[in-house]
Amino acid sequence: MKKIYNAFGLIFLFLAFMAMDINGQIRYVDVAPGIGTLTDTIKGDTTDLGERIDAENTVYRLQRGDQAYYGLEGSISNSGYPLTIEAADGDGARPFLQPRVVDSEANRPFRPKGDITLRGLHVTNKDNLGGLATRMLRCDDDGIRVTLDNCWFDQDAQSFIRVDDPDMKFYITNCVISNIGVPMDPNNGRGIDDRGNDIDTIVIENCTFFNVTSRIIRDDGGVINYARLNNNTIVNVGQMGITFGKIDTLIMTNNIAMNAGFLPKDDDDDWFVFAADSVEGVAPYVEMTNNTAYLDTAMILAFLNDTITITPIFNPTLALAVDAAGNIDDNENWNIVFTDGPPFNDSMVIYTLDPAWMAGNAPDWVVPDLPGDGNGLYHLDVYFDFGYKHTQAVFGATDGLQLGDRNWDATWTTGIRPVLQEGVSLSLYPMPVGNNATISFELKADALVQMEVYSLTGQRVAEVINTQYPAGTHEFNWETGSLGTGMYLLRMKAGNATSTVKMIVQ
Repeated sequence: MKKIYNAFGLIFLFLAFMAMDINGQIRYVDVAPGIGTLTDTIKGDTTDLGERIDAENTVYRLQRGDQAYYGLEGSISNSGYPLTIEAADGDGARPFLQPRVVDSEANRPFRPKGDITLRGLHVTNKDNLGGLATRMLRCDDDGIRVTLDNCWFDQDAQSFIRVDDPDMKFYITNCVISNIGVPMDPNNGRGIDDRGNDIDTIVIENCTFFNVTSRIIRDDGGVINYARLNNNTIVNVGQMGITFGKIDTLIMTNNIAMNAGFLPKDDDDDWFVFAADSVEGVAPYVEMTNNTAYLDTAMILAFLNDTITITPIFNPTLALAVDAAGNIDDNENWNIVFTDGPPFNDSMVIYTLDPAWMAGNAPDWVVPDLPGDGNGLYHLDVYFDFGYKHTQAVFGATDGLQLGDRNWDATWTTGIRPVLQEGVSLSLYPMPVGNNATISFELKADALVQMEVYSLTGQRVAEVINTQYPAGTHEFNWETGSLGTGMYLLRMKAGNATSTVKMIVQ
């Protein structure tokens, strides 16, 4: 009997070990396209007792392709457990999620009440009958974490994210957020609307926002603990750009803002393109470097007068917290021309400001048709291209690479991405640099080496070498000459390869 008990003991230990191993693995639940399939699968993924099945490790995986349509009959909501929904691996069109009208009403796509992660999805708040609902993601519990990656969120009448409770964390990467708000009602188009709630964290990186009627972040009195916006492209935002309100720490680097705050303001409007405020009398810690903002004034000049003026870049608090002149570059050399960007919405200006037109009749955003096969209900991909060819902005970021959302191809002659893939080894010392620096580099093949120094605003300030070198490792001493103190970019081009390093001169 003792041997039997020992055998059973070993079996139970083995099963317990296997259970621990299984619980540590991702559990994929594949969801077929269709109307109600996603909602039903999530709701029904429980035991006979109604308990969630391994919610911490479960991923609901959706199909890709031009027929990957997921009609939502009611909002997807999770209470007390994390929810992860992602597209299957592959290059096909993103799975498309759309609200469906049920009993004459459609609900917003998501109302998370717990942590939520969305990856690789295309989500709209325009229902199957053409109605436009509000608040695509309405976040409805304290302290939840919202992680969004490689998604396209398109069309909402009021806001992309609505915050109902405090202390939330938002991590938004590689996403496109478009057509938020309607031009006939500019006050209502908002990216993240905090509704006066405190927010713990906002991180937005490598994202593109376009066609937003009011602003990207709308504050209503809450405090943001930390916000970091890096390498984003922001185009056509009507009233303002980003208004953080009260904030402790703000980092903004390598962003492009094109036509942010393009609606002129009346004297009594408290509008700014970028705004941040003190918290209980303590000014925010701010880092704002390598950003560019450009306003196409051609269509608004006719409306400027003593009471209607261009919206200022900074509010007073933010202007004091940063060296404004050196941190938002509006020099004409930085004005970005996108490969196929959306048109400037001059009709929104005309219908809002010209008394001969009624704002309530303003035409909607331009949403072009796309060629190709689809089911007629949605676009298979983002219909504008925010890549650009610009010899300064292509390497104007803090790391020497391109400004703006790097999911779009900026171009340096043959294109920045193919060039970067080839790469070359480049280094210099000491750091910081004084009157002399030792530069070393390695070539895989014989090449003409061109090495130049640029300021952080993209101005070429010095040529270091322009010489043919054989393959191998090379090192030489360079006298910095007339370079003043500050930070520069040392850029080397060897054949079709490039490398850029930051250089501090003191």
